[in-house]
Amino acid sequence: MTRRIVVHAAGLLALGALLAPAAGADTRKMGSELELSYQGGVCNLNCLSLQQSQSGGALPNPIVSPAKAVITGWKVRTSDDDALYSLRVLRPTGTANEYRGAGTVVAPEAVPSGTEDAILSYPGNDLPIRTGDSIGLYQSGNPDDGLPQAFTNGLTDNVIANNFSGAPEDGDTASFIPDGQHELLLQATLEFCKVPGLKGKKAKAAKKALADADCGASVSKQVTGKRKNVGKVIEQGKKAGFTAPPGTKIPIVVGKKG
Repeated sequence: MTRRIVVHAAGLLALGALLAPAAGADTRKMGSELELSYQGGVCNLNCLSLQQSQSGGALPNPIVSPAKAVITGWKVRTSDDDALYSLRVLRPTGTANEYRGAGTVVAPEAVPSGTEDAILSYPGNDLPIRTGDSIGLYQSGNPDDGLPQAFTNGLTDNVIANNFSGAPEDGDTASFIPDGQHELLLQATLEFCKVPGLKGKKAKAAKKALADADCGASVSKQVTGKRKNVGKVIEQGKKAGFTAPPGTKIPIVVGKKG
């Protein structure tokens, strides 16, 4: 059988703009490395699935979001002609195997006819995601070969979880049924700004450091009794290491004379 790699032509121009990294933004992948071949099965029409645990923990990629970020792109490895995929952000409720729908982006078109074990790329439309959220894959259209997944026999830590009715919709909650020894062939790319340490920096240097991290700055001034703090950051609204969507304005307080 001839192996072909198929990419959605309709999304190429949009992907070029959406996946171009913003200046200084941190970029991170989550989900599968997409190295295993598509095997299908498990479930097909109107099924929603997520990777619940994996062998290797957070390596090579985390399966839950490591940051408050936006999704700039996502990929699926599949052979399922005519399936129409949607990526959903799923937020754990604190109850075992229960998640809340927190956002959806739909692929711009169904899987092209003749697709064989291909990695398909889609725009993420800057869909927001929080630290600890999961990504789920929903399939509609006319799928007949089943969920984009690979069997990983013997790797009991590879657990996907399924909701066979496609729930939850955004804003609703639903329970999932775990199923061991499977890898969901879904990957997302996240972008976020990571706040640097700013205290003690001159205002201009602090604003540049935020811009270099693809964060914004919201500057206010406050009288300081210490001469050495005049013109320097004496407070920052978010601690160093805080993550946020690119362009988020971080409050900083600059000392001024009384």
